[in-house]
Amino acid sequence: MTVPQAYADVYGLRAPEDWQGVDGEPLNFDGGTIRIDRARPFQRAVPLLLFAVCIAGLSHLQAFSIPELVRQSAQKAQKTPSEFLESIEERADEWQRGTEVAGRENFTMFLEKVMNKPGLHMVIGGKSLGKSKVLERMSTTKFQQQDPLLLVDMRMPPQMGSADVLECLQEVAKSRWTEDTMPYWLQPVMGEFLPVLSKAEARESDQGLKVVAAAAATVAATMGAKKPSQFVEEFVAAASADGLTPVIIIDEASIAFPDGNGGNGNGKKAAAEAALALFVAISKQQRKACVVLVASEYAFPYRIEQLGRGKYDSLNIIVAPEVEEVAMIEMLTTKWGMPEDLAEAFYDNFGGDIFLCSQALSQLTVEFSLGDEVDFDSYYMWDNFGLDDLVMDNLTRQHMENMAKKGWSPIEGGDAKTETPSQSAAREIVKVNFGAVIGRKTRLFGHLGSLKKQMFEDVTTQQVLIPTTQYMRKCIQKMVEAVKQKEVAFLGSLGPGARPEKGRGQKHQTPRRLPRQAAKVPYTSAYASKFPSSWKALEEKAIAETSWHGHAFFYKSARAVAGCDESEQRQRLRRLKRDNPVPEFTDWLLGRGPPRRPSGDCVIRELCQDAQVLQQIYANCAKCSRLLLPVEKHKWPLFMAAAVDHVIPVSQFLSGQQQELQALCLECHRTKTSLEGNHCTNLESRFSRYDYLNYAASPRLPPLVFQLQK
Repeated sequence: MTVPQAYADVYGLRAPEDWQGVDGEPLNFDGGTIRIDRARPFQRAVPLLLFAVCIAGLSHLQAFSIPELVRQSAQKAQKTPSEFLESIEERADEWQRGTEVAGRENFTMFLEKVMNKPGLHMVIGGKSLGKSKVLERMSTTKFQQQDPLLLVDMRMPPQMGSADVLECLQEVAKSRWTEDTMPYWLQPVMGEFLPVLSKAEARESDQGLKVVAAAAATVAATMGAKKPSQFVEEFVAAASADGLTPVIIIDEASIAFPDGNGGNGNGKKAAAEAALALFVAISKQQRKACVVLVASEYAFPYRIEQLGRGKYDSLNIIVAPEVEEVAMIEMLTTKWGMPEDLAEAFYDNFGGDIFLCSQALSQLTVEFSLGDEVDFDSYYMWDNFGLDDLVMDNLTRQHMENMAKKGWSPIEGGDAKTETPSQSAAREIVKVNFGAVIGRKTRLFGHLGSLKKQMFEDVTTQQVLIPTTQYMRKCIQKMVEAVKQKEVAFLGSLGPGARPEKGRGQKHQTPRRLPRQAAKVPYTSAYASKFPSSWKALEEKAIAETSWHGHAFFYKSARAVAGCDESEQRQRLRRLKRDNPVPEFTDWLLGRGPPRRPSGDCVIRELCQDAQVLQQIYANCAKCSRLLLPVEKHKWPLFMAAAVDHVIPVSQFLSGQQQELQALCLECHRTKTSLEGNHCTNLESRFSRYDYLNYAASPRLPPLVFQLQK
């Protein structure tokens, strides 16, 4: 058997007559003769590799941006991009005004099962994910007119201006049932005021509108006599007595349950506490009703906790999912009229968030009409204000990096009384709606449901922080990457230049080791490149550089020196020092830097005499801080510490109050009392008045922050 020459040409092989076996003898295969030459196998593989690389490059080039896909699709449809987008936007608006729901069958089926049993449930999810449309569709398809269902949308309360959820439930019952449509089990509850209304209607033809107005006033007075809480209790009791499970759904419950701190909730806290206590009683304690609280804030469980109920008082916490990929692309193509490649690009950028896709479509239409489509960026479709602060903060950074990398972040738990830093960080992230805290019993759907097994694979993990949407995870990934790049550039700019270079005639000195108890932070010429890119690393780098010149003290613990400034408690007599609660100065320090190396005067000291030097120092510091200063203004002292050897950052935690990062010059100032005793004309104010005012207004720090003179 011979191989065709065309086949050999495609794969770069030799002719059949040139092939040889291992020992040079011809090989027999199926009765034919084949010779294999293994002289240059790698040279023959090169064309195949080049062919694969070209195919990969061509496939990469096909990944067009959204504006380019819009332009191509409009050209195929023989329309301008603006006309093409307007037609899609018109169909999208029409679909969103309807009652049709895209995907999320598992989520809907689970809600239907939940409503068949008594219990208190929470459904949390981002804004405009379609939760209200799902509930509205269920209320019309699953429940009949005779079923005990009360659905209240607190965004449009039935009683205008009222945020009392119990009053709204009473008003919904009035509008849901009339005398003709009222079920028999509800007649004893509603029978107090309906007869009055019937008599008024019968007398309308005889006495005119005045009688109708009087009857309406009587109805209002009768209904006002019954408290809303009493009505809800009787409603639940009547339905359960007939063997039914009453269902109470509160949509946008965050309006009805305020946080007490001036947040989005605008109801009264007392009424909210009473309503929550009633819901817990009828759902969990009496097991008579099913209560579903729906909120668009992922911090809603914390709000319930502030009202006196634990986060896990509910039997089920359900996270509303986004639309699945297949259902989302099908909706974009069949309902909105998008081409398939454009629909896939929308899903890749915005996930299954229908509202976000609608916003992007509107923005694209406007930008194409103005000719600014090149400026379209999917990252800026959502207001991510504060996301950079969470990524750059030491407290929350680890959670943000975990969510960017894995899609979730474990939360380290503590005891029942105290909150760990990991829990505090998760609370800060959830507060601004960038993440959600879930437990093992939380019900997840979609891509989060597939990750749940990995989230709680560790038996010690009780809570996990997840990003709100897939789009939010991409935003976090982009922000984390941007911050890391800036930090690497910032650290690289501080490498050799952060320390004075030795002149040609300067005597070389061997570096001295720090004492045993001092901070073990070495200093080398490649220090910046070896240190990890984090704010803690920058702080330690500045401390190492300042301690190299003998200007730094290292404290054992900021908590241990919290009471060291109480001079009136310090006992002067030796016999009274045994009972002295204030530690001695030797107990405050973890270690002290080596003796001061020969160098010039302190740079800050020179600033008081020469204004030009001041401008030069600020210019040099601006080179280091230009990248990060607009984002983190309170990190300015850290940049000064990295650029000026005589400034050291001190991050204090005193008396339970976390202080911002502070920069202190250990060479110029002797004691804190002398600094506070001077007026604003001292050298600290000339160097940075903003830092001095923050420092002077902060709680008193330990007096021996600086190197002391005996």
